[in-house]
Amino acid sequence: MMLMRRKRGDGGQALPILLTAMICLLSLGVLMLRLGHAGEMRTRAQTAADAAALGAVANYRKQIAEDLSRGNISFLVQHRGAYSAAKRYATANNAVISEIETNGSKIRDSAPGENDADVPSYPGPVKVKVTSGDCQVVAPETGDPVIKPTPSPRQTRCTEKIQGDEGIGREATGVAIAKIDLPPCEYLEGAVRWDEHGNVTEWARVGITCAGVKVATATGGGGMSVNTAAIQQVFRLSLTGSMMDLTGGMGLIPDGDTNISDPERKRNQELGKELAESEMGWTGAEWECLDELWFHESGWNHRAKNPSSGAYGIPQSLPATKMGTEGADWATNPATQIKWGLKYIKGRPDYGTPCKAWSLWQSRSPHWY
Repeated sequence: MMLMRRKRGDGGQALPILLTAMICLLSLGVLMLRLGHAGEMRTRAQTAADAAALGAVANYRKQIAEDLSRGNISFLVQHRGAYSAAKRYATANNAVISEIETNGSKIRDSAPGENDADVPSYPGPVKVKVTSGDCQVVAPETGDPVIKPTPSPRQTRCTEKIQGDEGIGREATGVAIAKIDLPPCEYLEGAVRWDEHGNVTEWARVGITCAGVKVATATGGGGMSVNTAAIQQVFRLSLTGSMMDLTGGMGLIPDGDTNISDPERKRNQELGKELAESEMGWTGAEWECLDELWFHESGWNHRAKNPSSGAYGIPQSLPATKMGTEGADWATNPATQIKWGLKYIKGRPDYGTPCKAWSLWQSRSPHWY
């Protein structure tokens, strides 16, 4: 009996091709799982960074509200409190703070006086970088990770939080920048004492408004009752994509050369004298008082910037953006600054004239008006 050899065809190659396809699909599935896991980690890290950055500027708002409750419009903040707040929000999102930066300085978790940004200053941009970790549990029967990761410098041995099982840790980072809007604020003045003829003999601060919204009401003894909802309305918090975006809508204070030449100073001084007379009718002694006041405040430098408070320009407006009510070019135009400053002095019931403002300036320590 003759045995017939079976003719080979495509059917003989089907099994290897099928096995290869299954291996490819399995590898693709593992790869997609890894990518999905990595993407999830990055999302968690970014969420933690966003929360930490917003937590930091929320602390700034809290400090400003506390200052307003004491009747102060200063906008000076301590940055260590911002670090502590950011740390709490990062921890709540299973992340740790890697770095916090504001006003060009690092904020560290350190003792008072040891921090680069420990000196009170104007609240600027807050950039937060966090690291979020994850632990891939080891399968007990094999000792291998449930999902074997590709060898990476980011891998470390770790212990899973809940069960305490050993695993391989992986990390992801997130970076966020947050800002706080600083609206122009001013005191509300009211009459508190009159003479027998009905003339006002004493004025006092009865409240504070910011961006036209009343945020605090006088309670007596120099204190103020703060309206929390109003504070949140005008001192808004938000995330931003750039450190330079933080002054968006407010105008940018130049960070370049703040020096001024003698000819520039003289021109500003002459412009001030001219505007004081044409706008307010202030000449003679009143002009001399104004000259002294602003010379001591800024040296008639329209680029003068207080490194601590952020007060800016010839009249040293705080915040600087108040001058925006007089013109969009407030950061660079001496005339805009001078016109705003004249109206500020005129509109203050306790000043009204440059000589009264100059007198009060001299009586205060540290000096301010």
